[in-house]
Amino acid sequence: MRVRVAEYERDAVNLIEMDPKTQETHLIPPPPSAQKGGRAKVLERKTFIFDNSFWSIDPDSPNYADQADIYDALGHEFLDHNFQGYHTCIFAYGQTGAGKSYSMMGTPHNPGLIPRTCHDLFERIQSNDNPNVTFTVRVSYFEVYNEQVRDLLDPRRGGAINYLRVRESPADGPYIKDLIEVPVRNIKEVLGWMKRGDQNRTVACTNMNDTSSRSHAVFTLILKQIECTENDETIERLARIRYLLRLKIILIGC
Repeated sequence: MRVRVAEYERDAVNLIEMDPKTQETHLIPPPPSAQKGGRAKVLERKTFIFDNSFWSIDPDSPNYADQADIYDALGHEFLDHNFQGYHTCIFAYGQTGAGKSYSMMGTPHNPGLIPRTCHDLFERIQSNDNPNVTFTVRVSYFEVYNEQVRDLLDPRRGGAINYLRVRESPADGPYIKDLIEVPVRNIKEVLGWMKRGDQNRTVACTNMNDTSSRSHAVFTLILKQIECTENDETIERLARIRYLLRLKIILIGC
């Protein structure tokens, strides 16, 4: 959970508490003065339990969770699975301004899940001491808007938008035909392509955000490993690391 600057400026009342020890999330009833309309409703405190609950309102609080805490809880384990050849998926969903993009990307001084994953990914590749194993990394980025799929890394500018089709392979399942996958060698190139894709996303004004992303976006890191064994056998592992933003209906299998 993250508080927006506008909420601080209007002295908004915090209605959520999280306890990292019990993983409980508490919804606190608003005070009668904060309720709109006539007679104030009698609201009860509600408690929910999740696998993980992160509270990021007050940095001075003992329960404060930083971006590093989130990556330590999720990112490390996911990346372990990727190097074993398994696909993973992180799905960020919530109201405009809830902190989806911040959790995924963060800031230059406090990077989010995607930059931290990329940093860890290339560090592991560089530290590999097995000369018989080679690695390649590619990225793709697309959006789903008005039931149309568009490649955000398409180099074309202007003219008609090139919408892509969703197909299904008997061997690999659903996929997007002609989706661009760009090879990358380091985190700088990954973030450069992501920035390019973000500039192409569909945005529109909402009541909470003048430039809210109106599409459902999927950013994917594709990790390929090829190992040549002593018996002249070749072992290939392919893992896709998907990050889903605002996606309500997942079209592509994880």
